[in-house]
Amino acid sequence: MKSAFLLSLSCMALLAQQSTLEPLEIRSSIVTQDELHATDAVEIFTADQIALSGAVDLYDFLNTYTSLIAMPSFGNPFSQHIDMHGYGMANGYQNIVINVNGRRLNNIDLNAPLLASISPSMIERIEIIKGGGSVSAGDGANAGIINIITKRAADNTLTLSAGVYNTYDATLSLGHQSDTLAVSALVEGYH
Repeated sequence: MKSAFLLSLSCMALLAQQSTLEPLEIRSSIVTQDELHATDAVEIFTADQIALSGAVDLYDFLNTYTSLIAMPSFGNPFSQHIDMHGYGMANGYQNIVINVNGRRLNNIDLNAPLLASISPSMIERIEIIKGGGSVSAGDGANAGIINIITKRAADNTLTLSAGVYNTYDATLSLGHQSDTLAVSALVEGYH
């Protein structure tokens, strides 16, 4: 029994010497650190991950596949409040800076940004940086930052979906890109 214990202990020591774990590297628009030294939690989602999620809209993706919580504002599913870091649904969205392609979406009148107008098929990457004090985000980033980077030109897609309680959604996305011009259009109908 004692020899079996010593044998297993020596095998574990040999395995521990041979394996080294390298830290993950986190890269977002404003954060480049390894996870061991990062002060903020970062979530990064690519276009492939968003497409595979099957999310109907951006709020659906954020609420289902991220650590954020989104709930309709006064029952309106197209304008939702987002909660990050437990700041709450009532005013928590006022402590989150939301950028689309580097442009701030937060309204001066303290209304929630309208993210329903951004189709998931038009998004290249979503970066969620939790924690306050980000100098590049400016005032109001106490809970964190959501960076949304869109594709230069939208793919030509038609998406149809149906749900419970007679809900239907149709989305048509058209785009064209040349050396000097990038144009994209999105038409969506919801019933």
